[in-house]
Amino acid sequence: MLKFLLSFILLTLLSARADADFVLEPATLLPGGVALLCWQGPDSPHKLLQVAFSDILFPLVQHDNRLCALIGVDLDQAPGLWPLTVESVDPAGTRHLAQLSLRIEGVERPAQRLTLPKQMVTPTKPKIVKQIERDQKRLAQVFKLRQPVLFSPSFQRPVDGEVISAFGLRRILNGIPKSPHNGIDFRAAAGTPIKAMARGEVALAEDLYYTGKTVILDHGGGLFSLYAHLETLAVTPGAMVSTGQQVGAVGSTGRSTGPHLHMGTRLGKARIDPLALIALFADEKH
Repeated sequence: MLKFLLSFILLTLLSARADADFVLEPATLLPGGVALLCWQGPDSPHKLLQVAFSDILFPLVQHDNRLCALIGVDLDQAPGLWPLTVESVDPAGTRHLAQLSLRIEGVERPAQRLTLPKQMVTPTKPKIVKQIERDQKRLAQVFKLRQPVLFSPSFQRPVDGEVISAFGLRRILNGIPKSPHNGIDFRAAAGTPIKAMARGEVALAEDLYYTGKTVILDHGGGLFSLYAHLETLAVTPGAMVSTGQQVGAVGSTGRSTGPHLHMGTRLGKARIDPLALIALFADEKH
């Protein structure tokens, strides 16, 4: 793993030093990417609390004997040099801010054109519209949850199939551009067991209009993984699951044209690439 040492202008974080040392892994992020920002300097008299990026707060927690924040960059984040703000508190309880910079590279996403029945793309039946509104409110409630951080030693793929629809793919349905694909689709036969990518608490296990039978796991610190279009559910809300535990079986429920697994991950408000998260922690072990 390439390690990029960041230097930043000290505002009031450490009065005894002209700068403070962090390591950002990896050095360059794409929209939808993730990185670990870890404190590498000497013990600080200040307690480091959290990192803010693009109006999203990421907690700093102990990870492998380092104080780290898992940073996520949303799918729609524009390229450029963007500020990261680290918050700390001194022994007297006074809060301080220090600013770093994070560079985001642009990427050209491929496009996928699909032709689907009109009611499948834009439902107009009142009963379905109300269900979609209820689903959206339910998901908003789930993603507001903030459990303590549960950094896993590793993250794994939920199924072994190949990726058939990549993260960020631009969708054009019936000739009309839609929101880019905010997850990944795995090829898998109906009934294939789906495994939890990491340990976490079941935040949702319900049948939703668009994603069908859906499981959402809360991994703590604002990190969630979502498994959609399931044939069956193998967990219930509130249950704790371990890495690799079965959460359901592959199906084609909801708005789906055939058996496959749609998986998404979210960190705070950022929609992130599940494969980037898996790769980040896999690289940490080497």
